[in-house]
Amino acid sequence: MVCLVASLLGGYRPSGPSLEQKLRYLEAENTMLRRAVESKNRQLAKLTAEVERLKALVKEAAGEGRKEEPDPPKAAKPAEPAPAAEVKPAPKEEPAKASPPAPAAPAASGRTIKLTGAYASDTWTKGRPERLEAVFTPTADAQTWTVAFAAAFRDGTQRFTGTLRGNPRQGTISGPVRASSGRTFTFEGRADAGRISARAFEQRGREGNQLQATLTLK
Repeated sequence: MVCLVASLLGGYRPSGPSLEQKLRYLEAENTMLRRAVESKNRQLAKLTAEVERLKALVKEAAGEGRKEEPDPPKAAKPAEPAPAAEVKPAPKEEPAKASPPAPAAPAASGRTIKLTGAYASDTWTKGRPERLEAVFTPTADAQTWTVAFAAAFRDGTQRFTGTLRGNPRQGTISGPVRASSGRTFTFEGRADAGRISARAFEQRGREGNQLQATLTLK
Protein backbone atom coordinates (compact mmCIF):
# COMPACT_ATOMS: atom_id res chain seq x y z
CA MET A 1 0.00 0.00 0.00
CA VAL A 2 2.78 2.47 0.87
CA CYS A 3 4.47 1.80 -2.45
CA LEU A 4 1.19 2.38 -4.31
CA VAL A 5 0.61 5.79 -2.60
CA ALA A 6 4.20 6.86 -3.25
CA SER A 7 3.84 5.86 -6.90
CA LEU A 8 0.63 7.88 -7.26
CA LEU A 9 2.11 10.94 -5.55
CA GLY A 10 5.25 10.73 -7.63
CA GLY A 11 3.25 11.06 -10.87
CA TYR A 12 1.29 14.12 -9.69
CA ARG A 13 2.26 17.43 -11.23
CA PRO A 14 0.53 20.68 -10.15
CA SER A 15 -1.15 22.58 -12.98
CA GLY A 16 -0.74 26.27 -13.73
CA PRO A 17 2.26 28.46 -14.55
CA SER A 18 5.62 27.52 -13.13
CA LEU A 19 7.60 29.66 -10.70
CA GLU A 20 9.99 30.51 -13.54
CA GLN A 21 7.11 31.75 -15.70
CA LYS A 22 5.73 33.85 -12.84
CA LEU A 23 9.20 35.29 -12.25
CA ARG A 24 9.55 36.30 -15.90
CA TYR A 25 6.12 37.90 -15.86
CA LEU A 26 6.92 39.85 -12.66
CA GLU A 27 10.27 40.96 -14.09
CA ALA A 28 8.50 42.30 -17.20
CA GLU A 29 5.96 44.13 -15.03
CA ASN A 30 8.75 45.53 -12.87
CA THR A 31 10.64 46.77 -15.94
CA MET A 32 7.56 48.49 -17.32
CA LEU A 33 6.74 50.17 -13.99
CA ARG A 34 10.35 51.31 -13.54
CA ARG A 35 10.35 52.93 -16.99
CA ALA A 36 7.05 54.65 -16.25
CA VAL A 37 8.52 56.10 -13.02
CA GLU A 38 11.65 57.26 -14.87
CA SER A 39 9.46 58.97 -17.48
CA LYS A 40 7.46 60.75 -14.77
CA ASN A 41 10.68 61.90 -13.09
CA ARG A 42 11.93 63.39 -16.37
CA GLN A 43 8.63 65.21 -16.87
CA LEU A 44 8.78 66.53 -13.29
CA ALA A 45 12.34 67.81 -13.88
CA LYS A 46 11.20 69.65 -17.02
CA LEU A 47 8.26 71.23 -15.18
CA THR A 48 10.52 72.27 -12.30
CA ALA A 49 12.97 73.94 -14.71
CA GLU A 50 10.09 75.77 -16.42
CA VAL A 51 8.76 77.04 -13.05
CA GLU A 52 12.22 78.34 -12.10
CA ARG A 53 12.53 80.11 -15.46
CA LEU A 54 9.16 81.80 -15.01
CA LYS A 55 10.11 82.89 -11.48
CA ALA A 56 13.29 84.49 -12.84
CA LEU A 57 11.27 86.37 -15.48
CA VAL A 58 8.85 87.66 -12.83
CA LYS A 59 11.72 88.89 -10.64
CA GLU A 60 13.38 90.55 -13.61
CA ALA A 61 10.15 92.33 -14.55
CA ALA A 62 9.61 93.50 -10.94
CA GLY A 63 13.16 94.90 -10.65
CA GLU A 64 12.94 97.24 -13.61
CA GLY A 65 11.20 99.92 -11.52
CA ARG A 66 8.84 102.54 -12.66
CA LYS A 67 9.64 104.54 -15.69
CA GLU A 68 9.92 108.33 -15.40
CA GLU A 69 6.68 110.10 -16.03
CA PRO A 70 6.72 112.39 -19.06
CA ASP A 71 6.48 116.14 -18.62
CA PRO A 72 2.94 117.48 -18.87
CA PRO A 73 2.20 118.79 -22.34
CA LYS A 74 2.47 122.52 -22.84
CA ALA A 75 -0.67 124.43 -23.62
CA ALA A 76 -1.04 124.64 -27.35
CA LYS A 77 -1.77 127.92 -29.05
CA PRO A 78 -5.30 128.21 -30.29
CA ALA A 79 -5.40 127.13 -33.88
CA GLU A 80 -6.41 129.64 -36.48
CA PRO A 81 -9.64 128.78 -38.23
CA ALA A 82 -8.94 126.91 -41.44
CA PRO A 83 -10.53 128.06 -44.66
CA ALA A 84 -13.68 126.26 -45.58
CA ALA A 85 -12.86 123.22 -47.64
CA GLU A 86 -14.70 122.43 -50.81
CA VAL A 87 -17.12 119.62 -50.22
CA LYS A 88 -16.87 116.89 -52.83
CA PRO A 89 -19.36 114.09 -53.24
CA ALA A 90 -18.16 110.82 -51.73
CA PRO A 91 -17.09 108.24 -54.30
CA LYS A 92 -19.35 105.28 -54.86
CA GLU A 93 -18.29 102.21 -52.93
CA GLU A 94 -17.68 99.10 -54.99
CA PRO A 95 -19.13 95.86 -53.67
CA ALA A 96 -16.58 93.86 -51.65
CA LYS A 97 -15.10 90.90 -53.43
CA ALA A 98 -15.56 87.47 -51.88
CA SER A 99 -12.40 86.22 -50.18
CA PRO A 100 -10.90 83.03 -51.61
CA PRO A 101 -11.63 79.83 -49.69
CA ALA A 102 -9.16 78.89 -46.99
CA PRO A 103 -6.69 76.16 -47.96
CA ALA A 104 -7.36 72.67 -46.70
CA ALA A 105 -5.68 71.68 -43.47
CA PRO A 106 -2.42 69.78 -44.07
CA ALA A 107 -2.13 66.14 -43.17
CA ALA A 108 -0.59 65.18 -39.86
CA SER A 109 3.12 65.77 -39.70
CA GLY A 110 5.35 62.78 -39.22
CA ARG A 111 6.34 59.65 -41.02
CA THR A 112 5.67 55.96 -40.68
CA ILE A 113 7.40 54.55 -37.60
CA LYS A 114 8.75 50.98 -37.66
CA LEU A 115 9.64 49.36 -34.33
CA THR A 116 10.82 45.92 -33.27
CA GLY A 117 10.82 44.19 -29.91
CA ALA A 118 9.33 41.24 -28.06
CA TYR A 119 6.17 40.09 -26.33
CA ALA A 120 5.52 37.50 -23.65
CA SER A 121 2.32 35.69 -22.70
CA ASP A 122 1.61 33.00 -20.13
CA THR A 123 -1.12 31.66 -22.44
CA TRP A 124 0.51 31.90 -25.88
CA THR A 125 4.25 31.58 -25.23
CA LYS A 126 4.35 30.03 -21.74
CA GLY A 127 6.13 33.17 -20.54
CA ARG A 128 8.90 33.02 -23.16
CA PRO A 129 9.64 36.27 -25.09
CA GLU A 130 8.92 36.07 -28.82
CA ARG A 131 9.76 38.49 -31.65
CA LEU A 132 7.34 41.35 -32.37
CA GLU A 133 7.29 43.98 -35.14
CA ALA A 134 5.05 47.06 -35.37
CA VAL A 135 4.39 49.73 -38.02
CA PHE A 136 2.72 53.02 -36.94
CA THR A 137 1.27 55.15 -39.77
CA PRO A 138 0.02 58.74 -39.10
CA THR A 139 -3.48 59.79 -40.14
CA ALA A 140 -5.01 63.21 -40.87
CA ASP A 141 -5.53 63.54 -37.10
CA ALA A 142 -2.14 64.20 -35.53
CA GLN A 143 -3.13 62.16 -32.45
CA THR A 144 -4.39 59.08 -34.33
CA TRP A 145 -2.23 56.30 -35.82
CA THR A 146 -3.04 53.10 -37.66
CA VAL A 147 -0.94 50.20 -36.44
CA ALA A 148 -0.02 46.76 -37.77
CA PHE A 149 1.64 44.14 -35.54
CA ALA A 150 3.38 40.95 -36.67
CA ALA A 151 4.02 38.54 -33.79
CA ALA A 152 5.98 35.31 -34.02
CA PHE A 153 3.59 32.57 -32.92
CA ARG A 154 4.50 28.88 -32.86
CA ASP A 155 5.70 28.06 -36.41
CA GLY A 156 4.13 31.11 -38.08
CA THR A 157 3.12 34.75 -37.66
CA GLN A 158 0.04 36.18 -35.96
CA ARG A 159 -1.06 39.59 -37.29
CA PHE A 160 -3.00 42.36 -35.55
CA THR A 161 -4.31 45.69 -36.88
CA GLY A 162 -6.01 48.64 -35.23
CA THR A 163 -6.23 52.38 -34.65
CA LEU A 164 -4.43 53.89 -31.66
CA ARG A 165 -4.67 57.36 -30.18
CA GLY A 166 -1.71 59.12 -28.61
CA ASN A 167 1.97 59.49 -29.48
CA PRO A 168 4.23 56.49 -30.22
CA ARG A 169 7.31 58.66 -29.62
CA GLN A 170 6.50 60.24 -26.23
CA GLY A 171 3.47 59.85 -23.94
CA THR A 172 0.55 57.46 -23.77
CA ILE A 173 -0.93 55.53 -26.68
CA SER A 174 -3.91 53.16 -26.60
CA GLY A 175 -6.82 51.76 -28.57
CA PRO A 176 -8.50 48.62 -29.93
CA VAL A 177 -6.53 46.03 -31.91
CA ARG A 178 -8.04 43.12 -33.85
CA ALA A 179 -6.29 39.84 -34.57
CA SER A 180 -6.48 38.10 -37.93
CA SER A 181 -8.37 35.36 -36.12
CA GLY A 182 -11.14 37.85 -35.22
CA ARG A 183 -10.35 38.28 -31.50
CA THR A 184 -10.31 41.88 -30.23
CA PHE A 185 -7.81 43.28 -27.72
CA THR A 186 -7.20 46.61 -25.99
CA PHE A 187 -3.68 48.01 -26.35
CA GLU A 188 -2.47 50.24 -23.49
CA GLY A 189 1.07 51.60 -23.67
CA ARG A 190 3.45 54.41 -22.80
CA ALA A 191 6.23 55.74 -25.03
CA ASP A 192 9.46 57.28 -23.76
CA ALA A 193 11.90 58.64 -26.37
CA GLY A 194 10.56 56.21 -28.97
CA ARG A 195 10.60 53.15 -26.66
CA ILE A 196 7.15 51.66 -25.95
CA SER A 197 6.15 49.47 -23.00
CA ALA A 198 2.60 48.14 -23.24
CA ARG A 199 0.08 45.50 -22.26
CA ALA A 200 -2.67 43.78 -24.27
CA PHE A 201 -6.03 42.95 -22.65
CA GLU A 202 -8.87 40.81 -24.01
CA GLN A 203 -12.55 41.28 -23.10
CA ARG A 204 -13.93 37.97 -21.84
CA GLY A 205 -17.60 38.47 -21.06
CA ARG A 206 -18.37 38.45 -17.36
CA GLU A 207 -14.71 37.96 -16.51
CA GLY A 208 -13.93 41.46 -17.84
CA ASN A 209 -10.59 42.51 -19.29
CA GLN A 210 -7.97 39.77 -18.99
CA LEU A 211 -4.25 40.50 -19.40
CA GLN A 212 -2.96 38.41 -22.30
CA ALA A 213 0.51 39.77 -23.07
CA THR A 214 3.17 42.34 -22.17
CA LEU A 215 5.40 43.83 -24.84
CA THR A 216 8.25 46.23 -25.50
CA LEU A 217 9.17 48.02 -28.75
CA LYS A 218 11.95 50.38 -29.77
